Amino acid sequence: WLLDHEGDLYGQELTLEFYRYLRPERKFPSLAELQAEILKNGADKLVELGLDCVQIQCFTPELFTKENADKVKNALDGKIRISSFWCGWTGPKIWNFTDGPQTLGLVPVAYRFQRMQELMLGADFASWLGVNDMATHVGFIPENPSTDEYRGVYGAVHKIASYCKEKDINF
Repeated sequence: WLLDHEGDLYGQELTLEFYRYLRPERKFPSLAELQAEILKNGADKLVELGLDCVQIQCFTPELFTKENADKVKNALDGKIRISSFWCGWTGPKIWNFTDGPQTLGLVPVAYRFQRMQELMLGADFASWLGVNDMATHVGFIPENPSTDEYRGVYGAVHKIASYCKEKDINF
């Protein structure tokens, strides 16, 4: 997917160029210091890059608070629109095709209820941000709808989607 492009690029050779150098990579000693740096720069850096829209992502449910939503909105200062909130969850996550099916999303029974609660809190956070679209990785959904595994994941997704619908959020 490319901004401002329609058409089929399959089989085409593309050349990518850096738009401009921003800064060297920086490691922050704590999450609080990273947050402070982001809030200090606000929307101006994004506007300077020609961006008018961002997706917010977070895997730390403790940050899904009204206060933090207000901080994000204030930092963006009405200059940047939030297109969606990509809601993460706690617990193990291995991003590959061998261990991923046992660790990601709502599929692992051991983490399902906890992650459902976190995703519903994420929907609250999206609502406080004024965002109408929330995404996540629900996991590698079992293929056979007649299994208990499939029914469990389906029920969890349905519960979260219903909660989001009540808040006018697409999930």
